Amino acid sequence: MSHIRALPTEILFLIASYLQGSAKFALARSCKTLYHQLRPVILKFNVDYQNSNLLGMAAKDDNITLARWLLDYGANINAFFRGKTPVMRAIKNSSPAVLTLLLNSPGLDINLQNREQESALWTAVRNGASSTLWRVLERVDCAVDLRHQRGQTALHLAVWWGRIGLAQLLLAKGSNPNANDDLGISPWVWASRINRPSMMALFQRQREYAAPHNSEHDEPSLHQAVLHGSVGAVSLLLRRKDLDLATIDRNGHTALHLAVHGRRLDVVDLILWHPRTDVNSIDNDGNTPLWWSTYLSYDEITERLLAVNGVDVNLVGGCGRWDAPSTSLHHAATRLETTALKQLLAVPGIDVNVCVERQTPFSTAAAMGRANIMKILLGIRDVEINTGRELMDPPLERLQINQGTLTTHDTALGIAARAGNLELIRALLIHQNIDPNLENRWLESPLVLAAKGAHARVVDALLADQRMDAHSLRAALWSANDENVRRAIQRQIDGRRIYSEQIVASRSQGGLAARWPWV
Repeated sequence: MSHIRALPTEILFLIASYLQGSAKFALARSCKTLYHQLRPVILKFNVDYQNSNLLGMAAKDDNITLARWLLDYGANINAFFRGKTPVMRAIKNSSPAVLTLLLNSPGLDINLQNREQESALWTAVRNGASSTLWRVLERVDCAVDLRHQRGQTALHLAVWWGRIGLAQLLLAKGSNPNANDDLGISPWVWASRINRPSMMALFQRQREYAAPHNSEHDEPSLHQAVLHGSVGAVSLLLRRKDLDLATIDRNGHTALHLAVHGRRLDVVDLILWHPRTDVNSIDNDGNTPLWWSTYLSYDEITERLLAVNGVDVNLVGGCGRWDAPSTSLHHAATRLETTALKQLLAVPGIDVNVCVERQTPFSTAAAMGRANIMKILLGIRDVEINTGRELMDPPLERLQINQGTLTTHDTALGIAARAGNLELIRALLIHQNIDPNLENRWLESPLVLAAKGAHARVVDALLADQRMDAHSLRAALWSANDENVRRAIQRQIDGRRIYSEQIVASRSQGGLAARWPWV
């Protein structure tokens, strides 16, 4: 080894030129002296046969000396190493010295892209350093709107990451915020879609790009902001003097329709405060925002819409949809709770008897068994019951008072008796066609159920009904566990027996008097 180290450098170069690549590196690593002597051979071999990958390593470690040596030996400044050029790697690893050297070197293709369609500009925006991006943009040949993956520009990426400073630099270099990607989405639309109001304000200040909608395939920017709940972006767009709130998207929805669909309360408030908002605007199906809010049971939005003067509460919507036409009052009549109904009835001019598809709100509530809704509607003086000839099936004629459930065959009276609901029992017994003796699948009549539950007041109400037969009384007496209930049933049985005996006796006396008048 000592003899090799003593050889002149020229002879070492000649020896190394006959060695394979791995042998050259092994010889250089065998001794520190040889490593320094054979460095030019190693660098030249890397440039000629290894695609100058050491330049990428120098960019990663910010090794300015190694980078200069490689460039002096003719290293390919645009060579890819593991998917990145030396410039991309210097930007990614924050190597300012090597980056400056590479940017000032001739032959650099600053717009070169890898298989993922990433360029040095894209890497600079993703890295997020303003100073690095500015160095890249200082290159005269840098294409600021170069198309990258999915047709996006660097400004798309800056908007996505919310980097205002980088967006300002790109706009200063002439980047177009209205440039559409492969999906037809521009940076302006991205800013409104993902809630970037500060970014939109930056675009707004660019007078040459003041128009937010430049493609027939884009949705209006206000619709994009509403759709994604960008309150700040909506507030910014509502300040525009040329804003048309009646603009519809490809589905025929206005911005207010979209806000109602998405249940965006803050956005609904902002739009309703705008003086040019038409609260009665209709979509392609002929439905207003109020119709949709009641259809979707969004009571908080319904309350806001009803507070606007001139709102149409009697509009018949649903046209063009699979479901039947209806009004907001019909929607409220189908619900269990009464919040929306009370809100609608408080509006002057509402028609409580509006008939759509041969159904009124009252008949709708009756068909679905909404007793609380019916009670409220019956409290209105002008409400009509069974008077309209146009009704498909009047509520009282439709009512099947004795129908049982599918599984237990319990009637409404039986269910109320089991629950001990005295008020409901009294209401049901008023009906002239009700049968209090119908039994469920376990042969239990309403009186038996009430007796088992020891509901004394319910038992008294049922016993007072003259339609109760003797079989139900005997079965209830046998099933009763409470002594007071047993006494009440027994008194009823005894009373009926005494009454029957009196009837028989009176009839017998009447027969004797007719046969023997002198008796």
